[in-house]
Amino acid sequence: MPPPTDKIPGVASAELPSIGEGQIIRVDEIALNDRKLEEKAKELSGEDLIIDAQETIGKPFQRIDRPVRAILIRIHSDTGLIRIYGRSIRVVATGPDRGVGFAMAVVRPDEDTIVHGHPSMRFFHQRR
Repeated sequence: MPPPTDKIPGVASAELPSIGEGQIIRVDEIALNDRKLEEKAKELSGEDLIIDAQETIGKPFQRIDRPVRAILIRIHSDTGLIRIYGRSIRVVATGPDRGVGFAMAVVRPDEDTIVHGHPSMRFFHQRR
């Protein structure tokens, strides 16, 4: 896995935010393993998270529910954006011209997430 400061196709900023500012990382090697994805989400968020079984196709201007603590994003999906609004704005762009692979974005409880277009995503929620 590349170090956390590597550029990710589809991520708007040149460098990834540090853990304290929120996190967006590549997870290509573990994208098909739910247990490893949940372990990585827990490591990054500090919370015990479970991933939804099904992929969700976003809708334009969709607001993601606050209980979502992380998002697995398919970079090579339909054209779209996931914007996470917090201390800084983090953006992950998707689309056929964005390359292949998966990114994981951690969402803090005080952040808002808005979807633009139709990206493919899976959501992580707190384990009950």
